[in-house]
Amino acid sequence: NPDTDDDGLNDGAEILTYPTNATNPDTDGDLMLDGWEVQNSLNPVNQLDALLDYDGDGLENIVESVQDTDPNDWDSDDDGYSDGVELSRGTDPLDPSSHPSEAMPPDYTNPIIIGCTIIGIAIAAAIIVHGFIRRPRTPKSPPTPPKPAPSAPKQT
Repeated sequence: NPDTDDDGLNDGAEILTYPTNATNPDTDGDLMLDGWEVQNSLNPVNQLDALLDYDGDGLENIVESVQDTDPNDWDSDDDGYSDGVELSRGTDPLDPSSHPSEAMPPDYTNPIIIGCTIIGIAIAAAIIVHGFIRRPRTPKSPPTPPKPAPSAPKQT
């Protein structure tokens, strides 16, 4: 069977097995060839799968398609570095001898968030305690009403 649209799926499979268009290499218009999507267990008639990251390597499936990495394997070359890390650090995610050489700088995001939360709780507690300390310990007596003004003497 020929592959009229040269997408990696023969026309018979496109007509009989998959609901794809045998004359359009990208039936769903997501910029990934139908054959590549089928080969990698994606859906050739669903555009949204291009924006997903099935393997959690930090690369959307469309990027995996362009880079020809495996969208179902976070480390396509099995060198211990994720495809996303390798691309971001300028190494080849398909070559096991090409991997980042220096360590990633530590990520202090979570400790900073936790520290700020603890400081916020401590400040709130201090404000509450200060309010209790400043509060008078004995209840205030109700204010006494003002005395009525003396009335003018009666004239006879």
